Amino acid sequence: MGKYRLGKNLEGLCEYLDGTQDDDKIRCLTNRSDLNIIFSGESSRQTLSQNDEDRLRKFLDDNMDDYDYIILEAGKSAEVARNCRASLVLIDDSEYSPRDAREKIEFYDNEGCLVLGVVITNA
Repeated sequence: MGKYRLGKNLEGLCEYLDGTQDDDKIRCLTNRSDLNIIFSGESSRQTLSQNDEDRLRKFLDDNMDDYDYIILEAGKSAEVARNCRASLVLIDDSEYSPRDAREKIEFYDNEGCLVLGVVITNA
C-alpha cells in the first residue's frame, strides 16, 4: 500500500468476510492488465468463524477460474489454510528448526492443505 501510495485503512478480504463489502468493491486494479490485488483489510481477529470460512470458500470458488493464482497469507490460521488448494510454510530464520518445520507441515496436512514447501524468511 505504501509503494503505490494507496493510503491506510484500505478495505479488503476481512471486510468481505464480515459481509460489509462486496468482492467486486475490494479489488484494486493495477496498471497491469494481468494483476489485481485484494488487500487483507482491517481485522484484529485471529480465527475465522464458520460463516467467515464459508464466505472465504465461496470467494475462492467464485474467483478460481478468473485467476492463475490466488495467494493468501494465512498466518497461523488453520481455517484459512484448509480452504486453500496448497500452501507454503513461512518460518522466520531465527525460529527455524527441522523438527518445527515438520510439525507445521503435519499441522497443515492434517487440515487438508497440501504443503508445497517451506520458505525460511529473514525478517
